[in-house]
Amino acid sequence: MRLGIIAPALPPQRDGIGDYTANLVQVLKSQHSIVVFIPQEYSVNPIPGVEIATPFSYSHPKSVLNLVKAATDYRPDWLLLQYNPFSYGRWGFNPWLPYAMRAVKRQGIHFAVMFHETFVPVLNWKFAIMTTWQRFQVRELWRASERCFISIEAWWHQQLARWSGGPRPLHLPVGSNVPYLGIPPDEARSRLSIPPDMLVLGYFGTVHGALLLNYLREAQKRLQSRSLTSLFLYIGPNKQEMCAFFENLPIMAEGHCPPDEASLRLSAIDIYLAPFVDGVSTRRSSYITALAHRLPSVGTFGEHTDSLWPTADGRAFLLSPAEDEEAFLDAVTLLALHPERRTAMGLEARAFYEAHFSWEKIGTQLISHLDRGCQ
Repeated sequence: MRLGIIAPALPPQRDGIGDYTANLVQVLKSQHSIVVFIPQEYSVNPIPGVEIATPFSYSHPKSVLNLVKAATDYRPDWLLLQYNPFSYGRWGFNPWLPYAMRAVKRQGIHFAVMFHETFVPVLNWKFAIMTTWQRFQVRELWRASERCFISIEAWWHQQLARWSGGPRPLHLPVGSNVPYLGIPPDEARSRLSIPPDMLVLGYFGTVHGALLLNYLREAQKRLQSRSLTSLFLYIGPNKQEMCAFFENLPIMAEGHCPPDEASLRLSAIDIYLAPFVDGVSTRRSSYITALAHRLPSVGTFGEHTDSLWPTADGRAFLLSPAEDEEAFLDAVTLLALHPERRTAMGLEARAFYEAHFSWEKIGTQLISHLDRGCQ
């Protein structure tokens, strides 16, 4: 298959969709011919065997119309848009993008869209304004597409089902953005100067509105109340905010890390914490990275928790209702007191990751769905 992918960035840019695209093409490039179209503003690490072109600019949203000629010149069987509204225009505004994708279709090229984000919820007056044009863009891109992928099952029922004219969305999870290096926990702790008898709680990723930040601190306080010597290990860019929030509690936070350093720190964690107000889901790459690293974990379930998660609850991880802080803390305490259960859960977590979130699995699913449109 000749595959064109439009993405907002590629490594070394710090961009989740850019990481997703780079990992995806790594597993597809041996069997398919691929070109990735990204904005002109960003530097990029070459990907051997993959062509990278820069026909448009983030700073000039109308330049996405250049994608029509770029795609026509390359003639892919499919053009896949990796979509987040904020990736293609300030305030998530780019009305020329749906128009460009329809023009690509008129050239006889199949068009597919992957929604990593759709539109902002109405949480304040600014979001109320932004969501108006973002909803329009999502609706028009969905209607223009021949294949539509969503990273969360719930989006179909909560968002797209209210409209008509587009294909039924297909669920396609995200994968881990940090390769698992297989560093033994004892070695990881030694390299980080963490005492071997220290119980390590951890979280990886940014601090954002969906994160129940208080649950992290209360989990640390709960273990201290049980006289369990513990440390909170934070891996991510919000070092100052996290350290201030933990006040006098033991915390290790060193800021943003490259992938190999992030993998080292993840390997030192005993219990990974994933308290999200909307629940764990198949778009939470930070949590999926923890599963890939064989970490026992405690998460939450909410409106965005996909149907596959309950099938492994209690075996590969522990989930509690997002609104029930006490249940979350009880689950953390349970794992803290039973190291043998943590070991077994870590193995099940990795098996769950391999079954649903490996890049090979995601790539195979994507191509299988696209192949049906070329027959």
